[in-house]
Parts: sequence; C-alpha cells; structure tokens
Amino acid sequence: MRTDRWNKKRELNLYAFYDHTGLERHLEKMAANGWMLESVGTYALRYRRCEPKKLRFAVVYYPKTDSFCPDEPNHENLTFWDYCAGAGWQIVTQRGDTHIFYNEDLDAVPIETEAVVQVETMERAKKGYVLSNTITVACMLPTMLYLQVSQLRRDPVAFLADGYDLTMMLMIFVMILLFGVELLGYRLWLRKAKRNARELGIFTPTHSSRWLSFLRSIWIFVFWALMVIPLLFRSAGLCIVLVSAGVVLVPVGGAVLVGKQVRKRSVPPKKRRLILVLTVLCSVLLSVMLMIGVMTYGISSGWFDDVPKNAEEYTYTVGGSPQVGYLYHDTLPLYVQGLTDTDYARYSCEALERGDSVFVRQVEYRQELPYDVRWSDENDPPLPELFYTVIDVKLAPLFNFCLQSTLRAEDLYGIEYRETDPAPWGADRAWRECDAHSGEKYDTWLLIYGQRIVEFHPRSFSPDAAQMAVIGETLGK
Repeated sequence: MRTDRWNKKRELNLYAFYDHTGLERHLEKMAANGWMLESVGTYALRYRRCEPKKLRFAVVYYPKTDSFCPDEPNHENLTFWDYCAGAGWQIVTQRGDTHIFYNEDLDAVPIETEAVVQVETMERAKKGYVLSNTITVACMLPTMLYLQVSQLRRDPVAFLADGYDLTMMLMIFVMILLFGVELLGYRLWLRKAKRNARELGIFTPTHSSRWLSFLRSIWIFVFWALMVIPLLFRSAGLCIVLVSAGVVLVPVGGAVLVGKQVRKRSVPPKKRRLILVLTVLCSVLLSVMLMIGVMTYGISSGWFDDVPKNAEEYTYTVGGSPQVGYLYHDTLPLYVQGLTDTDYARYSCEALERGDSVFVRQVEYRQELPYDVRWSDENDPPLPELFYTVIDVKLAPLFNFCLQSTLRAEDLYGIEYRETDPAPWGADRAWRECDAHSGEKYDTWLLIYGQRIVEFHPRSFSPDAAQMAVIGETLGK
C-alpha cells in the first residue's frame, strides 16, 4: 500500500483546453523529474514514478474519436498510432480526441508537419467544447446575472442590504470574465495561427495562464459552495440539496450508462453521434420532468416548508380546515404597550433582519396578533398592532438612491408618499402615504433621521403628537 501510494501522483490540469504547447513542456519537465504521465482528465493529470529521463512529448488532436468510442482502440486509432510509432512516437494515453505521445529522440520529426492541417484539426476537434462554453458565457451566466440585476431594480434597498446577493452578483460577473478570457485567448490564437500557417507555413505555439485556470477552478468551487451551503442552514435545506443533486445526477448517470453500453458494443460512428444527441436530449427532458414532478410533490407534501426554530407553534381554523401559525418572542425596540394602553399579552413579536451588508442594514419589526385572534369576531374593537422597518444606510453616497427607491416603492399600487411636517416626529424629513388620486391619507409614514430611514405602520390606531414624539425618540437614535 505504501509503495503504491508513493509511486502515484495527481495534479490539477491547469492548462487551457487548447494549450497543447504548454502541456507538452510541462510533461517533459515532469518526466525529467521522474514522473511519467499515466492518464489525463478534464481537471486532473495522473502520473506514475519512472526513471528520470529527457523525453519529447506531443499532444495531438484526432477528431475521429469521441467519448462514445469503444474502450478498445478502433482500427483508425491503431492505424494512427502505428504511423506515429514508425517515427518513434509512442502512445502514452488518450482521452476522447486528445492523444498524447512521447519520443526518446529529442530531434525527432514532429507528428504534424503541415501547419495548416494542424490548425484545422485543432479547430475541428475543439468545436464542441468551444460551442458549449460559448453558450454558457453567452446565455446561462448572463441570465443568472440578469436575475440578480432584476432583484436590484425591483427592491434596491433589500438587494444592497443582502450581502449574499451582492456576493453572488460579483461571483457571476467574475466567472463570465474568466470563461470569456479563455475563449477570447483561443480565438486570438486561432486567428494568428491560421494567418501564420497560411502565409508563413509555420506553427504558432499556444500559451495560457496556469494562474488564471487555477483561479477559475477555485471560483467555480466557491460559487457552487455559496449556492449549496446556505441551504443547509434552513430547515428544508437538506431536502432541497438532495432533490437538486438527484435531478442532476440521475440524467448524468443515465448518460454514463448509455455511453458504457455503446463503447462495449462498438457502435459505428454515425450511430454513435445519433445516440449522443438523443442521450443529451433525453437527459435534459428527464431532468426537467424530474424537477417538475419532485417540486410539485414536495410543495404539496410540505417538504420545503421552512419551519422557524425560534417560534411557538399554534393551530387555528380557517373554513373548517386546521392551519398552523407561529408566535415569535423576539426583542423589539418599540412595543405597542409603549404607545397605547392594552392588556393583551399574546402578541407575536418578530425582528426579521432582511440583510446587513457593508452598504445597508435593513431590519423589519412586527408586533402582530395571532391569526385566530385577528380575524375573530371577538376582536372588536380591533387590538392595535405595529409594523415598522429600520434602514441604516452605511455608505453616504447611496442614501439618496435608497430614499428615492423607497419613495417610489408604492407607485405600482396607486399609492404615493407626500411630504408632511417632520417636527412632531423629531425627524429631519417625513412623508405620509396617500392615495395618488383621491389624496386619502393612510397610517404609514416614512421618516428620516440622519442616514436612517424608518417606515412606520401602526394598525388599528393613528398616532397622536405625543406618540409621534415617543416613536421619534425610540427609532430615530
């Protein structure tokens, strides 16, 4: 066990998909240090220990093979390898259309002697990879970025307060750049290589940044970790993660099994391509069907219900059907009892932090009645309730933006904020909600205290001057 472990080695494949020159030089250095390549993967290179020796490596692309090719080398591969062996090039490993050879003669004739053919072969071999990554950059990632920007437009304050949304927006933007830089590097190399091959008849060495590839790998890992880990802290998070994993892994597992069967049966190339297309289509269709089915059943069964851990559960009846509600017992800066007389003691007091980022902190406070009491005939006259939100803008240049977006928030409902006297509140400025057409006033106020914005909404009572002063002294600090 110990001997085998010390005779094997793995490392990340940090070369761009088209950088055969960089990979060849790296393999030559590894062989000189006593490590011979054993296999190559998308993300990893595997080595076995060998006698240190100077070798020359060649990475050659042969588009007549794909991932559905038989496990045993086909006739075309064997013919190609025999041709290379005749010039001293021995096959090391093969993965899809990528073939890696070595030669003990450092001055051996290259496998590819026609520059134009080399470039055309590279372009043909990497067409599928380039297409898939281009679609990812051009469609998927911008779509995710658009969803984040839509959230910013829909509720700017909540977005700026949510450090998670801000982080994900940055992650997506950087990921687009990282994928885009690699594709741009390939396009620039391809254009230059075509010109040099056509006009000068010479090969154009490839080059890529290993640090950029390493950063992209780490960035992808962190991106998915940021998407999955927060779910695990929710009561339904583990269920969501397992369902998502199943929706992805089941179709992928099916595709892998199909691929193994195709390789075992040595299916002809044309049928292989047809099976490949059908497998991809069926996998996508199966994934969508699983997602719809699982989500539909999960929602109806309550799988995704996020049950609060800091609340007291109670039941009430609506239309003869039992329902579940929750009473919270959080500490609030201001209570109904501090404004008006009431001996009711079964309030739900909830402090809900909507977000706290380097830009904005937003906390929503609720002191409300249980549903069974609120809609009960015995609640007459109605008992008072309080709803208020405190927004602290930490970055001064963003204050006016947050204020204006809050003032515009009610426009869609035919409601607007109209400025009113701030003196009773002890505020710098104050607005009151009104009907945009009739001018009818509602009991919702927007108050400004320095860089703090307070949205205050009492229910079943309207504050008088003395109560306004208490509210300003308590929430304006």
